[in-house]
Amino acid sequence: MLTQRSGLIALVVLVSLTIGFLIWWFQPSSSPVVEETQAPGSEIINATLREFNDQGELIWEVQAQRGDYRQDRRIADVVGIKGRFYEKGKLVVDAVGTAGIINQANREIAITGNVRGKVIKGNIDLQADNLRWNADQDQLHAEGNISLAKPEDDIKIVGEVLQGSPSQNLFTLKRKVVATSGKPPIQISSDAVTWDVKNQRIFSQTKLSAIQAQDKRTLSASAGEWDTQRQLVLLKGNVQAKDARLDIELATERVEWRLQEQKVLLPQNFVVNSPSRKLRVIAQTGMAQLADQEINLVGEVQAELQTERARVRADRVQWQIPSQIVTAEGGIRYERSANNLKVRGDRAIANLAEQTIQVTGSDVISEFTP
Repeated sequence: MLTQRSGLIALVVLVSLTIGFLIWWFQPSSSPVVEETQAPGSEIINATLREFNDQGELIWEVQAQRGDYRQDRRIADVVGIKGRFYEKGKLVVDAVGTAGIINQANREIAITGNVRGKVIKGNIDLQADNLRWNADQDQLHAEGNISLAKPEDDIKIVGEVLQGSPSQNLFTLKRKVVATSGKPPIQISSDAVTWDVKNQRIFSQTKLSAIQAQDKRTLSASAGEWDTQRQLVLLKGNVQAKDARLDIELATERVEWRLQEQKVLLPQNFVVNSPSRKLRVIAQTGMAQLADQEINLVGEVQAELQTERARVRADRVQWQIPSQIVTAEGGIRYERSANNLKVRGDRAIANLAEQTIQVTGSDVISEFTP
């Protein structure tokens, strides 16, 4: 009985020792020194990398010709990159470039060198020197030789810095920004311009200028907006306009320029000068018909003829620029320094080329000093 018990104990001890030896023998070795000195990573060759959000939606798909992936930092440096960026599972931008950095930790992709791409929602062609996409913020940032173009609308905007939301179709360009259109031809320049593609608006809250080179027509203002669908340009604050071909200069606080109709509406007090004609006109509101070369003025109109040292006041004035005829109506008061002449009537017609004026009406009153 004792012998059997002793044998059983010996067997248990032997099995325990055997199991302990096997556990020690097959246990994976762990060396902190090796882990600290090791830089884990892998080479990328003609690979496609995809990233998903917490809902399982694709946020980017990147193809790379070659590169290195640093597992410890979750960053890949790649060459020959083609990226497709998504917002809520929908493709918003695709772009290609010379090289790039894929940062999985920050969920951000940078593409550098001759970047070419397209904003899908607005069908906008994109060019830049460098581009960065942040998936969580739906933000596109680019720098260097920026170009946004919408060929079907013949609109192009260039600048040096771009910040935008592709899913919202809203982009702001800064530094030496120029927006151009070929139909009708117009160019708008400013330090900062925002393009609201969805609502077809291009606007700026900083000083801007608008030019129609073929008609030698320029405007500047403190702020402005271009409605690309209605082809309407609104300028606000210290508006200065000049038409070199017609020799007209304008100063006011607000202008509505209807490009297709070739009309300029002047809803606030304004001053018009014509240096070659030595004419200055002030009025409360008005409208210029650019195609017909005609200006209509309404409300306490005052016209000063510097050559005649004369002044005409009226309720309404029509100025036909080609014929040099100015027609004034309502409450006419004509004053000329020579002979201290004063004439009142209902209607007056002035010929600027011949320097003549005729006042008519049911009750014309003339006063002068012989």
